Formats: sequence, C-alpha cells, structure tokens
Amino acid sequence: MKRKLIALLAIGCVCISGCSKSDNKNTPTETIEIYDASDVVNVHGTLKENGFSLKKLQIYTEEGEVVTGDKLNWTGTSKAAHIKGNKIVYDKVGRALFIGEYGGYEYKVGVSVNKDEKSRYLYKEIKVENDEADFLYKDTISTKVLFDRATNSITLDATAGGTVRVDYPIDEGFGYDYTIEADFNFLQANNSTRYAGMMFRTDRFKNTSWYQMDVRKDIQIDSGVECTESIDSGSYHYPQRTGYANALPTDRDVKLRVEVLGMTAKFFIDGNLVIDTIINNVKEGNIGFQVNEGKVRFSNIKIYTGTSNITHAKMGTGTFVEKVPTNPTIISVSPSYESTQQIQQAMNNNEISAFTFKAELEDGKLVAKSLGGKKALDVYPALLHFGKVLIPNIIVENKDVAKKLGNLMSSIGADDATILSKDTEILKEFRKYNSTARLAYISSDTITNYQEASATCFKAGEANANIICFDVNKINKDVVYLVNARGYAAWAINENNDDMLAPYKATLSGAKVFITTSQENALKALDSNVFTNSSLFTKPIITGHRGDGSNIYYPENSLESFVWAANKGAVAIEIDIHTTKDNQLAIIHDGTTTAMTNCQLTVKDSTMEQLRSCKLKKGGTVTNYTIPTFNEVMEEFKDKETIFVVEIKDNSISSAKLMLEIAKQYNMMDRIVVIDFGATSLNYIKRNAPGLAVGYLNTNNVKDAATYAKTNNQYYNKGIGLSPNMGCLSTLGIQMSNARGRNYWAWTFNDSSAAKLFEYISAGNLAFTTNSVYSSTNWKIRLDSEKTTYELTNGSALNIKASTTNYVNKTAEETNYKIKVVSGSEFINVNNQTITKKAVGTAYVVLQYTTTLTAGNGGTTTKTFDIYSDLIRIDVK
Repeated sequence: MKRKLIALLAIGCVCISGCSKSDNKNTPTETIEIYDASDVVNVHGTLKENGFSLKKLQIYTEEGEVVTGDKLNWTGTSKAAHIKGNKIVYDKVGRALFIGEYGGYEYKVGVSVNKDEKSRYLYKEIKVENDEADFLYKDTISTKVLFDRATNSITLDATAGGTVRVDYPIDEGFGYDYTIEADFNFLQANNSTRYAGMMFRTDRFKNTSWYQMDVRKDIQIDSGVECTESIDSGSYHYPQRTGYANALPTDRDVKLRVEVLGMTAKFFIDGNLVIDTIINNVKEGNIGFQVNEGKVRFSNIKIYTGTSNITHAKMGTGTFVEKVPTNPTIISVSPSYESTQQIQQAMNNNEISAFTFKAELEDGKLVAKSLGGKKALDVYPALLHFGKVLIPNIIVENKDVAKKLGNLMSSIGADDATILSKDTEILKEFRKYNSTARLAYISSDTITNYQEASATCFKAGEANANIICFDVNKINKDVVYLVNARGYAAWAINENNDDMLAPYKATLSGAKVFITTSQENALKALDSNVFTNSSLFTKPIITGHRGDGSNIYYPENSLESFVWAANKGAVAIEIDIHTTKDNQLAIIHDGTTTAMTNCQLTVKDSTMEQLRSCKLKKGGTVTNYTIPTFNEVMEEFKDKETIFVVEIKDNSISSAKLMLEIAKQYNMMDRIVVIDFGATSLNYIKRNAPGLAVGYLNTNNVKDAATYAKTNNQYYNKGIGLSPNMGCLSTLGIQMSNARGRNYWAWTFNDSSAAKLFEYISAGNLAFTTNSVYSSTNWKIRLDSEKTTYELTNGSALNIKASTTNYVNKTAEETNYKIKVVSGSEFINVNNQTITKKAVGTAYVVLQYTTTLTAGNGGTTTKTFDIYSDLIRIDVK
C-alpha cells in the first residue's frame, strides 16, 4: 500500500525558516520535518553559503517511519542551484525547483538564491524596463495601463468607469507566503468611495477568486482600508475593514505593504499596521494591481518570498466530523484512551463523538498520551485516522508542543480539533502556528458571581479561546449559566479516575462537553436510568428583542421597554445603536426616525437633542416615550446583572469604539455581547476587547458538517461567533456546534414560532432572542432540594423538600418529583418521595421534576422537559 507523505513547518530560524527579513544572523542548522507531500518547501539561501544538506529534510510516513531527504530520488535543473550528493549547492542568484520522489509521492522544494543576507528573501524587484512584458491584463484594455520606465511605475486609469487590473505571475513554490511593497499615489477618483489596491492570492485562471488590499480615496471612513475576498460566486466578503487616521496625501506617495503568511494577512501604510486578519480559500496565485473608477500609480514594486520554510496547502480546508450522540439533550462525552484498539472501538460507539489525549514530546516526536500518562499512539496517526470520525480534544502543557502541534495540524488540514491548556500563554503560542483549530482554557478559577465569571471569560478571550473548561468539582448550574450568558461555552473535565460521581456532576451542571479518564466514566454521564431524552440541564438565555419587540406594552428600544423586559425575566436585552451627529449613541433600530417616531430625521445627521424631540410609537400610536442614549441604558442597569446584546446597526468602527468607551465608563464590560450584520465592527471589538463575545448576524445555513466548515473558515477562525436566524439551524447543526464550544444567539422568535423555539431548546441550543419575553416569565427552569446532605437512621424515614424557580426568581414548593438513585442503592430504599434505610453507608440521589413550558398565542404551544436537582448525599447511620 502506498504511504502518504505529510508535512510540518519547521520551528526556529534557519536559512529557510520563520524569521523577519532583518534577522540575518542565523545559519541553516535546523531540521525541516515534512508530513504532507502537498506542502511546499521553500529554501532561501545566499551565495556566501555552501548550500543546504538534504539530510535536514525529514519525511514522516503514516507508519511513523522517518526518511531523510538524501534517500529521495531528485530531479530538476537550474542555473541557480544544483544537487550534488546529499546537498543542494547554490550557484548564482535565481530560483530553482527540485522534485524528490519517495514511496510513490513527489516532493517539491523551491530554492531561492540571493546575493547576501539583506536580500535573502527578495523574490523580485520589478524593473519596468525589463519586466513590462511579464504583466498579465485581466479584462483590461492595454491603453488604460501606462508603463513608465523613467519613474519605474505603472499607472492604471479607470476614470472612464469600471475596473482596470493587471497581474504579475508568481513562480510555483513561492505562491503562498510573500510580501508585496509599492509606492502608491491615488491621482484621481470619480468620487471619494472609489478604491484601488494590491491583490494577493489571485487565482491563476479565474477572475472571480482573489484577495485584495483596498484603499479608498476617502481613507478615513470605516471602510477606508479593507481586506476584500472575492469568491467564485461573484460575491464579496470583508474579513476586516477600518478607517485610517490621516487622509491620503496629494503631494507625495505612500508606502503600501501586504504581508501574507499562511492564513493571515497584514496591511501596512507608511509602516503603520492597519489590518491584521485571517484569510481563507485561495491559497496560491499571482499578485495584482487594480483601480475602480479612478487613476492610480504604483511604483518601485518589490516582492519578497515568505520567511517560513513550509507553506501548508491544506491549511483551512479540513473536513468536520458529523457524528453526534443519539440523544441531543445529553452532554457530549470525550473519553481518554490508552490504546489504538480502544479508540477504534469508540469509533463504532454511537454515544462517543470525541476523544481526548495529552500531546507530549518524546525523542522529538509528538505522542498522544491518555490522561493517566500512558502512550496510546503518535499524534499524527491519531489525527489522520481517528480525527475524521471522532473530534480530537488535545491537552497541551508546554510551548514547544504547542508550536509543533500547531504546524502539524496546519500541514494536514486537521481543522476540527480543540486545543486545551491551563496556561493561556500556551494557547497564544499555538495560535501563532495554527489559525483554524478551536482553543479552550482550562480554568482553576472559583466562580460565584458574574464579575468572577466575566474575569475568567476575558482571560480566555484574550487567548482566542471561546471555551472555558472547569474541573467537575468547580462547575455547577450557576457557573455554566454565568459563562453561557457571556457568550462562552462551558465544559467539564475530570482527571480523577476514582471519582465515580464526576460524570453525574458534569451532566447536572449543564456543561456541553465532558472530558474524562475513560469510556466507562464517560458513559455514566449519559446514564439512562437517571437522565431522560427530554432532559433540560441549562437555563436558556432568553433575550428581549429591543426590549418589548412586540410593541404591545412599550415602544421597542425605549428605556421603559428594557426595564419591562428585565422585570419579565429576560436574562438579556437586545438593543440597536447608531452614532449621532454630536457623537452620542442613540438607541434606535433604523437609520431614520420615520418608522418608529413622529419625526422624520436621519440619525447620523441629527444631534441627540434633536432626536429627543421625537416621540416613539407603540403599535403605530404616538406615545410620550423618547429615544434613549446608550449612556442612559448603562446608568439604569449598572447595578443589575442583565446582559446587553448590542447590535451595531450602522456597522461602523466609530460606533463600536464609542460603545466600548461608555461600557468601560459604567463598568459594564462584563455584561456586553456584540452583534452585527457586518464584520467590520466585530473585528474591531475582538482586537480591542477580545474578552467580549461577538456574533455575526448570519443568514447562511449551519445545519451540517459542510456548512459548519464554511462558517468556521469565514468567521470562527477569526474569533467571531455566530448569531443566526432561526431558520438557519437544525438539530444536527446545534449538536455539532455544542460539541465544538459554539453558542448560538438565535433570532428572532415570536408567539407564532414557539414550536421552533422548543425544538431548538430540545436540541441543546443555549440563547434565544424573542419578541415574546412574557411567554417565558413563568417557566419553571430550576429544581433545588432544601439541603444537599441528609442523615438517615434506623427506623426513620426521609422526605426531601424541593422547590422550583422561574425566570423572575419566584419559587414554588414541589412534591410531584421522582427520586433517582445515582449510587448506593444497596443502602437505601426509595418509595415515591420517601427514603428509608437498607444498610449503613452513603448514597447519592438526584431529584427529577417534569416541567411544562408554555408559549405561543394564548399559551397554545407547550413542551415538557425534565429538570434536576444537584446531587444529594444521604449518610445512612
């Protein structure tokens, strides 16, 4: 059988490795580990060096065999370099491509030789007099392009309309990672919104697939500088947009620079970093230059090859596991295994959808160990063979492992995995080398209130983690609720094989994933003798859409409607913000006042005083209520625990920035979640307040593995969550998301869609935005026993008092509950609600209560769920 060869980015700074162009002191001493034949290996040398030893190339096979480059059969000729014996020898400035064959697979190694260290990574310094003929016209009339040899410049003229574009080809082997520099002058524009830019990763054969750094004539607006992605369908996506502090000068050029490395792109203007974003899809191709309805000049163009020695062809293209547990209401379990045989058996177990291991280094190789420390197999086959059926949850405990694992996963396209660590610095280190895998922070924090929960969430968010994983003895219903309400996922972990109660604690807490020492322990978390298929472990986050989105009791987006929604039990309130002419944040849905007030004003062109003169309408009737400011909302709720889901309606960075300033002023950052139909403001939030959860208001389906993968590539790997329309979800999509730490703030439910709301609650979704907050006010969603520990003696009987709590914290005593014995059935007898002694010992039970949730017009839609108390200890004397 053929052995597939796979590739990994070598770590450290060698003649071909990831150092900046200014770091010239290193020599070619480090080994390059190669795991995938589709990856491109780049060797950067100088004439002063003797060459590069092929023994420094180490090829890993599926079987774990390591083959050095000198064992390959090499072909390829060039004036720049040649292969002699076991070495690539440098001959003159230029480029070469060598192909090595082993086991039926081919390796491509690109070699770039330059004069000295200063020019080590220089690919091409374009000289118009020599290179004019190499430019490619893309649907462009050549007369609209002027090549000027005297100024070494290219002028593109699209003032007559449309777009003028030219490309410059990149040689194979250096088409993935590179830097483009050019002097730039926006000579003329038909209007201030016209744009021009440098293209990168533009498809060699298609006009419709590319990335570009766009610069608008009015560079100071929010979209003045943007990363633009054009995909084959002809639609556009903007990974990041921002405004620039200064206007474009008219009397001089500015220096544009694009640095492309792996799945990241950085844009600089005059040396200032303007955009730093993750990119996807197109992975190779030409570079290009274009202008839309304007006239621009590019001069002194230089292209540098990327400084990394491996570029990953599969990065961002992996498949996602679609296997989910049979019961959607129950926790997803992720056992740790001690052998490949155990993992193989788990692949056929319908209840197991994930597996956990610790990644460690042994003799320079990444090995997968059980939580107990026993080696199960190497990490590479664990990901390659088992990672396609089970989700890998990988614990990492040092930075060297984080680097090596990040590069391995990038190389083989292992996107569907979660990296967990107790150290956020390790998570940050991993992210340097891999931009697609999920991150989870294993917290040792004790959380008893929303301030503590927020602090933990912010710590995780600053490390790009969207999951908080707690020890089972520190997690409970309250912890999970506080974390979920801030847009983060809560998981449970148990590394103590002797704690037989750990699985029950994890499930009862409402955690979505349980990581544990063995499959035996994991399956106890799904105990069908205790838990039913209609279980509800997590309090849904009910969010009032614009307060009273139904406009029945108060006008939507009024301060009074927000107070009303909170009093009706809303956990969170969704509000809409716009920036006014005098730089205040007005709470209003539309950009004009026409629909919801008795005025006809444009918000951005009006002062707050002018807007206050407008009277809000309720159901078409003018009231005495007025448009509130964001400051007023913060003042009203500063001493409460209500979460605010802030939609930035004008999609602007300026509104996002002002919102953050005000939230900080009122010490309300711990109660803010941000949503937007555009990614511009969300990118700004994640870079300036990474602890805040953000959600893109998605209208694309997230219903299966393929659509989940698409969303992961567009948003999740940039730190942006999803707030989908309710029609975009399915039970499968929700289950897949829960197992990956993605919480959906689904919108917008009404009385008429109550059945869909219950369907998604049954599927395990956590957060909902609704126009009908009043429907959930009286839902009984929590069950508690009077005490958590009881004593039972001979001849006595125990009757446990229990109570339920609804969304407005009203309690009611309950007697119609069931007692489920978790452990110690040999010590107690249970007869309805009465417990008597059987033998001396300790037993644990849990109470189960069937609650009926009612919603819809007149309460016509109902759904029953089983809710549970925490574990109750009974000491039998």
